[in-house]
Amino acid sequence: MEIAGRAVERSLGKSTLGNRLVFEEINHEAGPAFRYRRAGSDETGWVRTATLTNAGREPVAITLLARHGRISCIEAGIPESVLFEG
Repeated sequence: MEIAGRAVERSLGKSTLGNRLVFEEINHEAGPAFRYRRAGSDETGWVRTATLTNAGREPVAITLLARHGRISCIEAGIPESVLFEG
């Protein structure tokens, strides 16, 4: 898949028991990898975990945008309209 002219790989997986869900998006050209996980916890219910890593060799500039109480990550140079469409 290409987003703003960049090769992006997306995957979605869940555990066998169905109590864990993982979304992953990797930009192979620029390097950033985003992983988002929801997992069940007996103590606190559903737990959300998000991780942003740089798998590339060069530093990557990331801008954090907040909208409706949510923080979103977007790579530098990509228009905000891509993130907030719909």
